[in-house]
Amino acid sequence: QGDFARRYALRDQIDRSSGSVMDNIAEGFDGGSNPEFARFLSYAQRSASEVKSQLYRALDQELITQETFETIFKQAKLTHAKVGGFIHYLKSSEARANKE
Repeated sequence: QGDFARRYALRDQIDRSSGSVMDNIAEGFDGGSNPEFARFLSYAQRSASEVKSQLYRALDQELITQETFETIFKQAKLTHAKVGGFIHYLKSSEARANKE
């Protein structure tokens, strides 16, 4: 909406970063091993961090409201945390399997 809608580069970068979260999860899932999946999940986390950074930029430039920032930032933060939990699970599963 408003000025944000006209800031094509920033808007598109947020779109690409958020899409990259999903794409890296999908690509890692197809990787064939837990370590490979965990590696791509870490890329997904980095993309979620990029979304958060871009949201700060949009807020600083007054392109989004504080309320919009908080709503979307919360989602990006939750995504980052959930993916991190999945990475931890995969790594601990792999460690258990290697001990057996």
